[in-house]
Amino acid sequence: MASFNAANIVVVGAGLIGRRHIQHVRDEPQTNLVAVVEPTPAGEELALSVGVPCYASVDDLLEAHQRGEVDIDGAIVGTPTHTHVQLAIQFIQAGVHVLVEKPVAPTAKEGEVLMEALKASAGKIKVLVGQHRRFNPFVIALKAALDSGKLGTILGVQGTWAVRKGPSEYYKGWHGVRSQGGGTISINMIHDMDLLRHLMGDIDSVFCLEGNRTRGLEVEETGGVVMKFKSGAVGTFFFSEWVKD
Repeated sequence: MASFNAANIVVVGAGLIGRRHIQHVRDEPQTNLVAVVEPTPAGEELALSVGVPCYASVDDLLEAHQRGEVDIDGAIVGTPTHTHVQLAIQFIQAGVHVLVEKPVAPTAKEGEVLMEALKASAGKIKVLVGQHRRFNPFVIALKAALDSGKLGTILGVQGTWAVRKGPSEYYKGWHGVRSQGGGTISINMIHDMDLLRHLMGDIDSVFCLEGNRTRGLEVEETGGVVMKFKSGAVGTFFFSEWVKD
């Protein structure tokens, strides 16, 4: 049996998603959690509980890395969306592979900035977006069935994502600010659109209508999407995160 050296991973962000990543890194035999980056007191407490150092910023972490105080193979960025590009570029330029939580950027233009930084690494650095649903066993089985041709020619697809994901507090803060990458489409429906492209192929054209807003925030809550795939298949998708306390 081939031997391997477990990868040394740092997690940036000690919020809900960051804590999940920390637990997964600790549970996986092929990875070692070596540090946490979080500026709030919660970060110190969390890092202490799992026995690793906590750094207040990525700058501080990378300085420690350069001094040889912490060895990093890869980083997981689990911070608010509007910070993703800046932090990912810091790791790319430091020669560290990165997994960036979705959405990778609040706008397409900012995503292009990240892609340019990645191209500048000349293939030495890998960046992965955290679209974990592709690895669900049901999705893997469906993808295999579609690729095998067992289901014949797919003419269309129809989908719905309608759920109250959390309490009202979940939707406040940066989640409710469009310029910071908030909103149902960017944070949640992005998973479904990724799966549609994964299963059906690239989308050639798309049209979306926004529905009512109930929370008094600047981001969308409900909408309907019509799309046409390059294969010629068509699809519709309804999404909603309506909340009534």
